[in-house]
Amino acid sequence: MPRVFLKFLLLMLPIGLFLAWFEVARGGRESNLFLIKRRLLEAAAPRTEVLFLGSSHVHEGIVPGLAHSNAFNLSAVSQSLYYDAALTHKYLPILPKLKLVVMAISYHSLEYEVDRSAEDWRTFYYRHFHGIPHRDWRMETKLRNWSSWFLFGADQGLDAIRGTKPEIIRNNYDSLGAVVDTRPEGARTLHLAPNAVVTSAPVSFGRHKSLMHPEEIEFHRQDLRRLLSQLRDRGIRVALIRVPVSAGYKERELASDWARSAAVIEEFRRDFGVTWNDYSADARFTEADFWNADHLNFPGAEKFSRILGEEVVRPILSGAVPR
Repeated sequence: MPRVFLKFLLLMLPIGLFLAWFEVARGGRESNLFLIKRRLLEAAAPRTEVLFLGSSHVHEGIVPGLAHSNAFNLSAVSQSLYYDAALTHKYLPILPKLKLVVMAISYHSLEYEVDRSAEDWRTFYYRHFHGIPHRDWRMETKLRNWSSWFLFGADQGLDAIRGTKPEIIRNNYDSLGAVVDTRPEGARTLHLAPNAVVTSAPVSFGRHKSLMHPEEIEFHRQDLRRLLSQLRDRGIRVALIRVPVSAGYKERELASDWARSAAVIEEFRRDFGVTWNDYSADARFTEADFWNADHLNFPGAEKFSRILGEEVVRPILSGAVPR
């Protein structure tokens, strides 16, 4: 038996050495949304007073520096409310000046969870780069949580070492976590494609509708109540917002769906004094402000960020909006 065990160790030794080498070789070359946002937040944390959270609607739709000089955008593509809350819990200890958390509630947010979608791979990135546990404990047993090789997979792993790994998510940001337009001046356009705002409406809405699970509302309601209670105890205000969407997206919404979310939002307003501003049908936004049916483009994001600064952030921080 000892000889068999020794042979097994000798067999596993080169594999272990390879994985250890890979972790070291990848470490200095890795570049992804999760790692970059964490590092940017750690640098900005001592002076951050306003924190923006949400999915891609916030990721691409809010330029924090235009809303407040000491704000940070901690949103991410497909980020769910579970991760909004978990990120806030995790980083509160390094945010001594935090006064306001602005959280986006989209049409599907309270009934959506990324671990029940085709993008559940993102949950392993939150585990790997932020140390946030999975909702489902069974996912904690997977090797992707602990090894970069298994996290990326063989092809992307080798590309990561070579520095040629293709970007799976946009990762050009300013120091406050805002997406930066790095395209050449002559290549900058308002829309992703002609008529994209109109043609993408049924696709975007259909995708969001397919991700809605009404039974998730109670989980998010309880999870957010814990977060709101913690923030209230620390004297930190909370503003809930809804980001603008195009007319084509808005007209497809079902009142019965939104009524479930509206009831939870009203509960939070009553019990915790959060504010609620719904910009989803704001007439100040036209097709020229969107990439597609539900994502603001760069000019639209700048416009929306200034509006948030004037109508949400500054009134709350100045005390004009009572607790």
